[in-house]
Amino acid sequence: AIQAAAMVKKTRARSAHAKNSKVTCIKNQKKRGTLTSAVAALSKRRQASVTLDSFEREAKRFGFDANHYLSQGYTVLKTPVLSKLEQQEALEVARRVRKGAHGGGNGEFVSLRNGVSADKRKLFALLHKFNPFLRQLFNGIRLPWSDKSPYAHHNQIQLAIKEPGFKGYDQLSKMNDSEVGHVDQTDGSKKLGRVFCNYTALFGIVLSGDTKTRNDAGNLWVAPRSSRQFASKFKKLGRVPTYKPDVALARQCFSKSEMPTMRAVRAEPGQAILMQWQTIHGVGRNHRGADRVHLYFRVTASGRPAGCKKSYEAAMLDPTLETPLLKDLARRQRERK
Repeated sequence: AIQAAAMVKKTRARSAHAKNSKVTCIKNQKKRGTLTSAVAALSKRRQASVTLDSFEREAKRFGFDANHYLSQGYTVLKTPVLSKLEQQEALEVARRVRKGAHGGGNGEFVSLRNGVSADKRKLFALLHKFNPFLRQLFNGIRLPWSDKSPYAHHNQIQLAIKEPGFKGYDQLSKMNDSEVGHVDQTDGSKKLGRVFCNYTALFGIVLSGDTKTRNDAGNLWVAPRSSRQFASKFKKLGRVPTYKPDVALARQCFSKSEMPTMRAVRAEPGQAILMQWQTIHGVGRNHRGADRVHLYFRVTASGRPAGCKKSYEAAMLDPTLETPLLKDLARRQRERK
């Protein structure tokens, strides 16, 4: 009896110690603001219904200008969502992953598949920090690992690290020319006569760089309104042109006088860039002394019809098709000014 009582007492002590250790661990994780603890909580949180009121709240929280995105085809989310500790950890993880990567685009593209490292999972999980807003904008998105297709848009990220001295697509004096830029296309579709594959929007988290006030720090360059110009051309043609090697989509659609003009996007670490798929874009030279690091997600709306996950021509003809509440929010934001 004495031995049994001693064993019970010992077991209870161990249980209490384990419980206290677990609580301490959780408190330390929250105190450090680690990506693991943050995204785990967010991924389990029940998402709000998609309504105009919910969309307006998230837009305000993330610093989203609906009118700019609607008219220009791109915008910068002004309010940083990551804490300084999360941002620093994300940058360190991105550098480690990029250093050991051997994927497409000279190692820039990383696919999510069985057995990927914890570092890669952390980077993919960052999207959960922004999902409350993206869900409202696109009426739901395909999250990483929502299926196990390793080359699907939502199961890939791009680690775009542009080191000092990066030469960019061309000289800075020529970056305004849209023929320098491009519209994204998957490697598997870069074959003569193939239909273009389109995701819904490019979403880039700025992790480091001097692009807040300068145009020569490895900035992303975009052609404002080019997504709408493409849509108008596609409608006149009655179709979306097929892929032609060495002939940019812009050259297939626009004359010299019609060619859009690119401009540098200015954003600081912690902010995020959102851009419609068929916006012409490129990357300029980095003349600064610091790396420019962006983490890009190719976001696809979850409401696409069957068979249109990779290529949705209706969305190419109407860039607002997959943002059902965007025009209403833009109108409301104008009225509240």
